[in-house]
Amino acid sequence: MKTKRYSTKQNIGILKEAEAGMPVKELCRKYGVSDAQRLKELVADMALDIQMLKKINSKKW
Repeated sequence: MKTKRYSTKQNIGILKEAEAGMPVKELCRKYGVSDAQRLKELVADMALDIQMLKKINSKKW
């Protein structure tokens, strides 16, 4: 199984920088991501993680 390069907290930080207006090209360069396609993959992975955590937290123990 392929390991993740960035933790969930790091992904959130990257996304917040993107939302704040930092250009995607600069973000890719700053974090060593090869291109915007890789950044989109990170966003998709994080969205899945968030969805999974919401499901887990919604269950009553």
